[in-house]
Amino acid sequence: RAPGAAGGGPDRRFWHGDRKNFRRWPRRARTVWGADPCPGAGDLPGGWANSPGTGAGTRCGERVSLFDTCLVDLFYPSTGESVVELLESQGIEVEFNAAQECCGRFALEAGFVDDASTQARHFVDLFHDAACVVVPSAACAAMIKTEYPRLLADDPRAGALAARTRELSQFLVDVLHTPDFHVQY
Repeated sequence: RAPGAAGGGPDRRFWHGDRKNFRRWPRRARTVWGADPCPGAGDLPGGWANSPGTGAGTRCGERVSLFDTCLVDLFYPSTGESVVELLESQGIEVEFNAAQECCGRFALEAGFVDDASTQARHFVDLFHDAACVVVPSAACAAMIKTEYPRLLADDPRAGALAARTRELSQFLVDVLHTPDFHVQY
Protein backbone atom coordinates (compact mmCIF):
# COMPACT_ATOMS: atom_id res chain seq x y z
CA ARG A 1 0.00 0.00 0.00
CA ALA A 2 1.29 3.47 -0.86
CA PRO A 3 2.23 5.83 2.00
CA GLY A 4 -0.72 7.96 3.01
CA ALA A 5 -3.21 5.52 1.51
CA ALA A 6 -6.49 4.97 3.31
CA GLY A 7 -6.91 1.81 5.29
CA GLY A 8 -5.07 0.06 8.09
CA GLY A 9 -1.53 -1.13 8.35
CA PRO A 10 1.82 0.17 9.50
CA ASP A 11 2.28 2.40 6.47
CA ARG A 12 -0.95 4.35 7.08
CA ARG A 13 -0.26 8.01 7.73
CA PHE A 14 -2.80 10.64 8.78
CA TRP A 15 -0.47 13.55 8.10
CA HIS A 16 3.02 13.96 6.75
CA GLY A 17 5.64 14.69 9.42
CA ASP A 18 7.66 16.85 7.07
CA ARG A 19 4.84 19.33 6.59
CA LYS A 20 4.98 22.73 8.23
CA ASN A 21 3.68 23.00 11.77
CA PHE A 22 3.46 25.91 14.21
CA ARG A 23 6.12 24.68 16.62
CA ARG A 24 8.65 24.71 13.76
CA TRP A 25 7.79 28.28 12.74
CA PRO A 26 11.11 30.16 12.79
CA ARG A 27 9.62 33.59 13.59
CA ARG A 28 8.40 32.51 17.02
CA ALA A 29 11.89 31.31 17.96
CA ARG A 30 12.78 34.63 19.55
CA THR A 31 9.98 34.25 22.09
CA VAL A 32 10.44 30.60 23.00
CA TRP A 33 11.32 29.37 26.46
CA GLY A 34 11.85 25.88 27.73
CA ALA A 35 13.37 23.21 25.52
CA ASP A 36 15.37 24.59 22.61
CA PRO A 37 13.82 22.98 19.50
CA CYS A 38 16.36 24.58 17.16
CA PRO A 39 19.94 24.32 18.48
CA GLY A 40 22.08 27.22 17.36
CA ALA A 41 19.13 29.57 16.96
CA GLY A 42 20.43 31.69 19.83
CA ASP A 43 22.56 33.40 17.19
CA LEU A 44 19.46 34.78 15.47
CA PRO A 45 18.98 38.55 15.50
CA GLY A 46 16.98 39.55 18.56
CA GLY A 47 18.12 36.53 20.55
CA TRP A 48 15.88 34.23 22.53
CA ALA A 49 13.89 34.99 25.66
CA ASN A 50 14.73 32.04 27.87
CA SER A 51 13.06 33.04 31.14
CA PRO A 52 10.51 30.43 32.23
CA GLY A 53 7.08 31.97 32.53
CA THR A 54 6.02 35.56 32.85
CA GLY A 55 6.51 35.89 36.57
CA ALA A 56 4.16 37.14 39.26
CA GLY A 57 4.97 40.82 38.66
CA THR A 58 3.67 40.89 35.09
CA ARG A 59 0.04 41.85 34.50
CA CYS A 60 -2.11 39.94 32.07
CA GLY A 61 -2.15 42.13 28.99
CA GLU A 62 1.55 43.01 28.79
CA ARG A 63 2.97 39.56 28.19
CA VAL A 64 1.16 36.31 27.57
CA SER A 65 2.09 32.67 27.33
CA LEU A 66 0.59 31.14 24.21
CA PHE A 67 -0.85 27.64 24.36
CA ASP A 68 -0.94 26.75 20.68
CA THR A 69 -3.13 23.61 20.98
CA CYS A 70 -2.35 20.40 19.14
CA LEU A 71 -4.83 21.20 16.34
CA VAL A 72 -3.23 24.56 15.61
CA ASP A 73 0.24 23.04 15.77
CA LEU A 74 -0.41 20.10 13.46
CA PHE A 75 -3.27 21.12 11.19
CA TYR A 76 -3.64 24.92 11.22
CA PRO A 77 -0.17 26.42 11.80
CA SER A 78 -1.07 29.60 9.93
CA THR A 79 -3.67 30.24 12.63
CA GLY A 80 -0.94 30.13 15.27
CA GLU A 81 1.19 32.50 13.22
CA SER A 82 -1.76 34.87 12.86
CA VAL A 83 -2.44 34.76 16.61
CA VAL A 84 1.15 35.76 17.37
CA GLU A 85 1.06 38.54 14.77
CA LEU A 86 -2.28 39.81 16.09
CA LEU A 87 -1.12 39.87 19.70
CA GLU A 88 2.18 41.52 18.82
CA SER A 89 0.33 44.15 16.77
CA GLN A 90 -1.48 45.04 19.99
CA GLY A 91 1.81 45.48 21.87
CA ILE A 92 1.70 42.11 23.63
CA GLU A 93 4.89 40.14 24.17
CA VAL A 94 4.16 36.50 23.33
CA GLU A 95 6.03 33.69 25.08
CA PHE A 96 5.93 30.11 23.92
CA ASN A 97 6.98 26.97 25.76
CA ALA A 98 8.22 24.34 23.33
CA ALA A 99 7.53 21.56 25.84
CA GLN A 100 3.75 22.03 25.72
CA GLU A 101 1.51 19.17 24.65
CA CYS A 102 -2.21 18.50 24.23
CA CYS A 103 -4.51 19.89 26.95
CA GLY A 104 -6.09 16.46 27.43
CA ARG A 105 -9.57 17.27 26.13
CA PHE A 106 -9.63 14.38 23.66
CA ALA A 107 -8.54 11.90 26.34
CA LEU A 108 -11.18 13.16 28.79
CA GLU A 109 -13.97 13.03 26.22
CA ALA A 110 -12.97 9.47 25.33
CA GLY A 111 -13.23 8.49 29.00
CA PHE A 112 -9.49 8.27 29.73
CA VAL A 113 -9.60 10.33 32.92
CA ASP A 114 -6.18 9.22 34.17
CA ASP A 115 -4.53 10.17 30.88
CA ALA A 116 -6.33 13.52 30.86
CA SER A 117 -5.18 14.15 34.43
CA THR A 118 -1.58 13.39 33.46
CA GLN A 119 -1.79 15.84 30.56
CA ALA A 120 -3.41 18.45 32.83
CA ARG A 121 -0.65 18.07 35.41
CA HIS A 122 2.02 18.50 32.71
CA PHE A 123 0.28 21.66 31.50
CA VAL A 124 0.02 23.11 35.03
CA ASP A 125 3.68 22.30 35.67
CA LEU A 126 4.65 24.25 32.54
CA PHE A 127 2.33 27.24 32.90
CA HIS A 128 1.77 27.64 36.65
CA ASP A 129 3.84 30.83 36.84
CA ALA A 130 2.42 32.47 33.69
CA ALA A 131 0.67 35.79 34.31
CA CYS A 132 -1.79 35.00 31.53
CA VAL A 133 -2.27 32.06 29.17
CA VAL A 134 -3.96 32.78 25.84
CA VAL A 135 -5.57 29.87 23.99
CA PRO A 136 -6.83 30.14 20.37
CA SER A 137 -9.42 27.41 20.94
CA ALA A 138 -12.60 27.64 22.98
CA ALA A 139 -12.63 23.89 23.65
CA CYS A 140 -9.08 23.84 24.99
CA ALA A 141 -9.62 27.00 27.03
CA ALA A 142 -12.74 25.43 28.55
CA MET A 143 -10.76 22.31 29.38
CA ILE A 144 -8.19 24.37 31.29
CA LYS A 145 -10.72 26.65 32.97
CA THR A 146 -13.39 24.12 33.96
CA GLU A 147 -11.89 20.64 33.95
CA TYR A 148 -8.39 21.21 35.35
CA PRO A 149 -9.62 22.35 38.77
CA ARG A 150 -11.73 19.17 38.97
CA LEU A 151 -9.10 16.80 37.58
CA LEU A 152 -6.38 18.28 39.80
CA ALA A 153 -8.43 19.09 42.90
CA ASP A 154 -5.34 18.31 45.02
CA ASP A 155 -3.27 21.02 43.26
CA PRO A 156 -4.24 24.65 44.02
CA ARG A 157 -2.13 25.79 41.05
CA ALA A 158 -4.77 24.35 38.69
CA GLY A 159 -7.52 26.66 39.94
CA ALA A 160 -5.19 29.66 40.00
CA LEU A 161 -4.06 28.94 36.44
CA ALA A 162 -7.66 28.49 35.31
CA ALA A 163 -8.41 32.01 36.53
CA ARG A 164 -5.50 33.40 34.47
CA THR A 165 -6.38 31.58 31.25
CA ARG A 166 -8.26 33.33 28.44
CA GLU A 167 -9.57 32.14 25.12
CA LEU A 168 -8.17 34.44 22.41
CA SER A 169 -11.38 36.39 21.68
CA GLN A 170 -12.04 36.75 25.43
CA PHE A 171 -8.54 38.15 25.88
CA LEU A 172 -8.95 40.62 23.01
CA VAL A 173 -12.31 41.94 24.23
CA ASP A 174 -12.14 41.63 28.04
CA VAL A 175 -8.45 42.33 28.68
CA LEU A 176 -7.34 44.50 25.76
CA HIS A 177 -10.78 46.11 25.25
CA THR A 178 -10.37 45.84 21.48
CA PRO A 179 -13.73 44.55 20.25
CA ASP A 180 -13.39 45.66 16.62
CA PHE A 181 -10.31 45.20 14.44
CA HIS A 182 -12.13 46.53 11.33
CA VAL A 183 -11.50 43.28 9.50
CA GLN A 184 -13.41 42.42 6.36
CA TYR A 185 -13.78 38.95 4.89
